[in-house]
Amino acid sequence: MEPWARCWLEDQRKAGEKCLEIKVRGACHYVYRSTSKYDKKIKKGRKVSVYIGRLDKDYGFIPKGEKPKTNVIPVPHSVTDYGNSMILHNMMGELKPFLMKNFPEYWEELYAMSIVRVNGYVPLKRIKDTWEDLYNLEGIKPNLNPSNLSKVLREVGCDRFGQNELFNHLKNADTQLVYDLSSCFSRSMNILQAEKGYNKDCIQVPQINFALSLWS
Repeated sequence: MEPWARCWLEDQRKAGEKCLEIKVRGACHYVYRSTSKYDKKIKKGRKVSVYIGRLDKDYGFIPKGEKPKTNVIPVPHSVTDYGNSMILHNMMGELKPFLMKNFPEYWEELYAMSIVRVNGYVPLKRIKDTWEDLYNLEGIKPNLNPSNLSKVLREVGCDRFGQNELFNHLKNADTQLVYDLSSCFSRSMNILQAEKGYNKDCIQVPQINFALSLWS
């Protein structure tokens, strides 16, 4: 189940909806209402699942027999997502040729993971969703499937030559970057940038992450 679908299900349960279940077939998420009914023949409870609709990442829950409301415009990426992305892509500009040279098979995945995780720890299963929230300036198409990312990290971790080449470049660079990460919390329903995420105090309130950087 995709993280966005799991979040939808959790929100429904918090709102009081019960017995909801999501079944995944391929890339599609189908919503069922599952209950139990006593079966006199087998003399025990039997699970009964009734299909009620499906989930779409852009349009949300689509009831059974209905079509997506195409006149509903999906929420666009925020200006903050674009701004953060542009800064991070510019920062990666100097490293990109070295990634391409030393890790030709995996440079796109390394590039994407570096940009996603510079703001803080993101588990492998959420890297794809986080990457898609950022403006893709380079137009690259990394394979961000969690199993593939595990393979990438394993292969790159064994490539000592490529690592040494990259770290030697960083060590000899004549520029410095100083940055600090922080966040602020908000319960406003009108701030689209605020999302629940990781913070050191484990506060489950929507937050906005931001970075302060200085080149010298």
